[in-house]
Amino acid sequence: MASILKSLICIAALTALIASCSNSFDETSIKVDRLCLLAEIAFTKQDFDGLLSALEKQFHVERKEMRITAQGIYVPIKNRFVEEDGYFLSRPGVNIILKSSDPSLVRVKGCIFRYHIKG
Repeated sequence: MASILKSLICIAALTALIASCSNSFDETSIKVDRLCLLAEIAFTKQDFDGLLSALEKQFHVERKEMRITAQGIYVPIKNRFVEEDGYFLSRPGVNIILKSSDPSLVRVKGCIFRYHIKG
């Protein structure tokens, strides 16, 4: 009985360790309205400090890993070799075309999209 208990404890500890190493994210916790408002302000004023701070807190990604482009901001969540998954906040007024290209974009809500780059 003791060996079974030890095995179960080891399995539970290993599961917790693996789960903490993954960079998964619960999409339902995204504060879409707030982030889209901050994105609009940031792109209008060309001052991204407040938005990047909010993105760091929301997605647990350092600002040095985020990429600001003419179309919006890429927030990488998971990298595998040359592939990348994450979230994209579109710049206000930019027409985002949803098609299977690289990167592929899927609208979450408002100005926020999920993206995948095949590399």
